[in-house]
Amino acid sequence: MRPAVGIVVLPMIIAGSGGLTACSGGSDDTAPRRTDATAEPTTTTISSAQRICSGELDAPVQVGTLDDPALVEVSGVVASRSQPGVLWVHNDSGDSARIFAIDRQGRRLGEFTISGVAAEDWEDIAIVAGNDGARDTIVVADFGDFNGARPTVDLVFVPEPTIPVDPAAPVAVDDASTVAYRYDDGPHEAETLLADPRSGVMYVVTKEFVDAPQVFRVGAAPAAGSTDPGVFERIGELDLGPARLVTGGDVSPDGSAIALRTYTDVFVFSRDGDDLGAAFAGEPCAAVAPRERQGEAIAFLADGSGYITIGEDPGAPVWEVAIP
Repeated sequence: MRPAVGIVVLPMIIAGSGGLTACSGGSDDTAPRRTDATAEPTTTTISSAQRICSGELDAPVQVGTLDDPALVEVSGVVASRSQPGVLWVHNDSGDSARIFAIDRQGRRLGEFTISGVAAEDWEDIAIVAGNDGARDTIVVADFGDFNGARPTVDLVFVPEPTIPVDPAAPVAVDDASTVAYRYDDGPHEAETLLADPRSGVMYVVTKEFVDAPQVFRVGAAPAAGSTDPGVFERIGELDLGPARLVTGGDVSPDGSAIALRTYTDVFVFSRDGDDLGAAFAGEPCAAVAPRERQGEAIAFLADGSGYITIGEDPGAPVWEVAIP
């Protein structure tokens, strides 16, 4: 029996209707280790959300395995939009402030140490497009808070580095910045950061062990010189059924689909309109998820041809689900 899935929303969101749709998918497509060309999303008149929720996905395919022994507990993954075939990942709590680049088969492309930045509990990663020719920005979410004790949490902004020639040599990054935020209703545990590729607006989905997952819009950063944190503004909550702990998420390159990972499932919300946050008022479809020991990280490929999932284990498999 398929689980009942719905949403409870605040008045600012108009509730949607519909049912849970099962999907199925996979591909063993390969990608080069590095390239300087710019990726372009798959050209189609059918949105990613429609293609995912059509019920025509194949089973997941294992396309590789993490080969870097430094990646002991991958918690977030996102695809580079400017460096095709590159995935950015990071470890969970306990690691230093660093991110890694891997290819779609899990092979190491680079390690980047972030100077002047703390790493208390990094949980997810996203990319915001640069304006007027500026580099894209990698955003790492330092908002893990298992005990609900952090009055503020951090977003770490890293101008996207270039993949080095030597994957073994760590690269120092000294132009990152950290911005503190608070939730407008008090502390939460969270493992999911989403960035709208159309507007750059970011969203947080919390990981609730008792209550329903909460959805927050990331407000503007504090003005320069201000000592006040930015604010995560609550816009609603999700009902994903029993024990649906949200562990990661991403937005498709065309902005039409929001994928949320749980330990066992992938749910996809469809966007219809300018406001990405309004998509959470709809009913998600149940997309394909591989059997991972602890499903944790998910990312759409930069060309929209599929999505990648990685679990929290050393040497974890890299799974790909093709989007037809």
